[in-house]
Amino acid sequence: MRKLLTLAIISLLLISTFSIIQPQVKAETSTGLYAGGTNPGVVYEYKGGTTWASISSSLGWSITSLVNYKGKLFASVITHPDIYSSVGKVYRYDGAPDWTLVGTLDKQVTFLIIYKGELYAGTATPARLYKYIPATTSWTKVLEYTPWFGFRSAYVWGDWLYLGEWYWDRFARWDGNTFQEFQPHYWGSCIYSIEEYKGALYAGAYIGRIYRVTAEPPVATAIWGPEPNYRYAWSLKTFKGYLYIGFDANGTGIAPLYRYDGISFTQVWSYSTTTTNYHEGIISMATDGTYLYVGVGGQAVGYPPYMSGVGTGKVYRSSDGINFELISETMGTGIQILYVPTIPDLILVSIEPIQVISNAKALVALKPTVIRINIKSTFSTRMWVDIFIFYDFRNRLYIERGPYGNGTPIDPGVNIVYIPGGPVYKESHEIHPSWTTDPSWLEWSGSGFDDKIEVWLDPLDKIPEIDEANNRMVRGMKIVFPRQLRILIIPVYFPDIGQGPFEPVLDFEREFFLATFPVSHKKTVPPTFEWVERHAIAWPGNPRYWDRSRGRWEWRIDWLYENVVMPISRMAETAGWNRTVIVLQSLGDYDAWGLAPGMLGNPENRIPVIVTSRALEVLPGVVAHEIGHTFYLWHPHDIGPEIYDAYRYWVARRDFGRGPAPSMNTFMSYRSRVGLEVWIDKTRFDMDFANVAPGWYNAPGDPVAGVPPYRYRLEFATIRWNLMDQLTVNPHAVNAEPIILISGIMFRNGTIRLHPWYRLMGVPNIANGTVGNYSIVLISGGQIMARMGFNASFCRLIEEDGILINVEWDKIPFILKIPYFPETTLIQIRDNADNILVTRTLTLNPPKVNIVYPNGGEILGGLATHTISWEAYDPDGDPLTYTIAYSEDNGETWIPLAIDLNETNYLWDTSRLKTGTNYLIKVIATDGVNTGEDISDNAFTILAGYTHAIIDLDPDTLNLKSQGEWITIYIELPKGYNIRQIDISSIKLNATISALTWPIGIGDYDADGVPDLMVKFDRNEVKRLFGVPPAPKKYFIVITGKVSNVPFVGTDFVLVISPP
Repeated sequence: MRKLLTLAIISLLLISTFSIIQPQVKAETSTGLYAGGTNPGVVYEYKGGTTWASISSSLGWSITSLVNYKGKLFASVITHPDIYSSVGKVYRYDGAPDWTLVGTLDKQVTFLIIYKGELYAGTATPARLYKYIPATTSWTKVLEYTPWFGFRSAYVWGDWLYLGEWYWDRFARWDGNTFQEFQPHYWGSCIYSIEEYKGALYAGAYIGRIYRVTAEPPVATAIWGPEPNYRYAWSLKTFKGYLYIGFDANGTGIAPLYRYDGISFTQVWSYSTTTTNYHEGIISMATDGTYLYVGVGGQAVGYPPYMSGVGTGKVYRSSDGINFELISETMGTGIQILYVPTIPDLILVSIEPIQVISNAKALVALKPTVIRINIKSTFSTRMWVDIFIFYDFRNRLYIERGPYGNGTPIDPGVNIVYIPGGPVYKESHEIHPSWTTDPSWLEWSGSGFDDKIEVWLDPLDKIPEIDEANNRMVRGMKIVFPRQLRILIIPVYFPDIGQGPFEPVLDFEREFFLATFPVSHKKTVPPTFEWVERHAIAWPGNPRYWDRSRGRWEWRIDWLYENVVMPISRMAETAGWNRTVIVLQSLGDYDAWGLAPGMLGNPENRIPVIVTSRALEVLPGVVAHEIGHTFYLWHPHDIGPEIYDAYRYWVARRDFGRGPAPSMNTFMSYRSRVGLEVWIDKTRFDMDFANVAPGWYNAPGDPVAGVPPYRYRLEFATIRWNLMDQLTVNPHAVNAEPIILISGIMFRNGTIRLHPWYRLMGVPNIANGTVGNYSIVLISGGQIMARMGFNASFCRLIEEDGILINVEWDKIPFILKIPYFPETTLIQIRDNADNILVTRTLTLNPPKVNIVYPNGGEILGGLATHTISWEAYDPDGDPLTYTIAYSEDNGETWIPLAIDLNETNYLWDTSRLKTGTNYLIKVIATDGVNTGEDISDNAFTILAGYTHAIIDLDPDTLNLKSQGEWITIYIELPKGYNIRQIDISSIKLNATISALTWPIGIGDYDADGVPDLMVKFDRNEVKRLFGVPPAPKKYFIVITGKVSNVPFVGTDFVLVISPP
């Protein structure tokens, strides 16, 4: 079970379980201290004081290693001081006094170690590694490295098993598959012991040399030695912030204990040997966190091949690492191994909230989020762990109870867990797939700095651990709100070249865009993110030409930009859209491309992008790629940055890109075109910003995508920018203000043709006081009120097959948003010499508009074309042009229909609209600058799947006092339907009153040349339907029925009166 708790429930939970879930720090206590002796090879258990109990008979000549595996104590044994005469054995302790031989392996078993939850044994002569199979009490050889004489030491560090050689000072590591020897050339004769200290490994070797090992890449560096008396460094142990190294006497009679603090080595204690054996000394160490235990005596394992093991086996301990006390009697000739079986632990290593990329500089509010948790487990088997997550400024708590309600699966070693719902990884391998949760992801509802994001492992202490304090972690993260981004998808087809209506599929594109851009998934009021797909528009004209060199049709890009892209851009702006995606019906299977035609040219137009229908099929992420250009994201193979790598975090899909090839390619590359997976790279997401000056540049190209290196010229400055800075609210965000949307076409000969302009609310993209080679001048009473410069160039960069080329145009369309100054009477566009190129006069009054139909309450059949009609006039007598839009959500979103209309009516094809009851129409009139608008007084209904009938009620007035017998309705159908095919029995008034089967008639009642059907309804039934109003009242009537099995609908009004 997964739960999302409110703050009140959280508080109740914490209060009710306070005594249970208080943070606990347990002392690092052991379940016992064991010693393995030499001559005899006996295992001892510490009982306190100076008392030890032997828990085995002699298992051999020396006990070389002890380890706890799955609740059982295992011991490795050698049978003779001479390696060539010895046999390596492994025993399992089954309870005093029973030990079971579970393996006979090579000459010497030098160590036993738990790695990735499994028991391994290392041997010498030859160098082999064996894995224990408990089910069959057998061993499988998993590694043999013949250049080495044997394995002497081992240590688990990270995801690797590090190994030291028996005969030389050599190192290697193994991850279960790959064996890497990374220090094969040092001299010396043995790596005796390895220990982790302060983020590195340290190793002791022949004549006291000490090595430091770093991980990536693995390198071993000698940092100390030889020891002044060439004594051997047999044992290392980390204790209370220091690294301790135990040496033999090497004939001096004194075996020193050194301490290392990361800078220098200091002798802190010594043991006086009892024999002349050079290799008697401090040969083993262990700690339980409270004490450092030291085993002394004669060394039994390692170079030279014959180790006499002569000495006196005893154990000392110290609580400070300096002052030691003897805690044993003599136990054989040496304490070869000391072992403290500790309670395993769960360690919370790191936590990171993730939405799109790792290590983001901020999170976006209302966007799906997971918490990536790095957990290290020292348990030998899988544990099932409950996880608490406090988030959203600690207003919410998520409890992860895993796929089966018993916790999240955590394996031995380092685990990466994504919460909620997984998956769980170990290294690059998935150990458990994701599972269903409620909620599916986490979200932040507000903005600010959340410094209370907390993860808590096993909060109810169900799992006994050595240290509960490392189960909790808190971190902070900046939370930002997304800016408004509204994207309108408009498919376009060209009947003049034989194309017809089509419906492109953009489900993946929308999902991918939401996943890779810093935008919200959640609908808000007002909306912060919208993606609306309108039905296809038929566009007049011929947009193609025949390319003889390629033998195929190609698009006329300049014609498209002027005649399609610009009008759609202006429509989108008037309806409040930030971006519009124009989907062109492809000219063939080869025709898969996208373009941001308003970028890399002056002036910029950041509104439109173009993609072809074929591109949507074969280039996943093409919409994100092209819209990325409008946010100054460029290809890595040209303007850059030259960064390709991207790591996928698709939260909504719980796809975190792990596996054989976790690294993706940035979606701003061309590599999706050669079948490679793409995502957004971190640089383009939240890091990049650079000014790019005009000039010549060398494009590096991309051999993977087949783009060669080349040179290109920037005629103008541009920038590189990241998405996070552009799409999230910051303290300097500009609010909407009155603007004028100006547009037109500039010609190389200095003339300008202007479009109708619009006064709107918006954000200017050009400010007063800016400079450029052209300027817009606002004048009032002969005085200049504002001057805004902008750059315009008749040379644009166009991309062909990944290469930017400079193309000269004779004319350039432009669209700009300038601030509106209320007293303005003239707006001029001037060139660099201040010559006036064009002037537009502003009159005093805005136009007046009144929508006639549909104006509210109507029910329209969707399978029809309807005439939108309106009335308009301008108080100043200015000619008017019109823009029309419709809404299907009661005015929250407006979808443009047409722009620059000169008539006061428009034929609206509703055949591809969905059924809805919240439709509205908006008409905007402009006199060239001033605008007026009207919206339907009330919502009207569209019934998809219904054709539309024209209904005329006769009489239009229903007198409740009159004695008439019938109400007459005339029904007229659109072209293509036969009036005689209407099923009379299907006709109903307001869905309740059936038409009479007689009298009926077919004629042309309104003399418009279209036949109509006359039907009648019982007058008394209609009167009962409306009742008796207190005053004359107009009622809406709806007539439905079927023609040729196609439903139809039509509406009219009736005035109901009840005279005295």
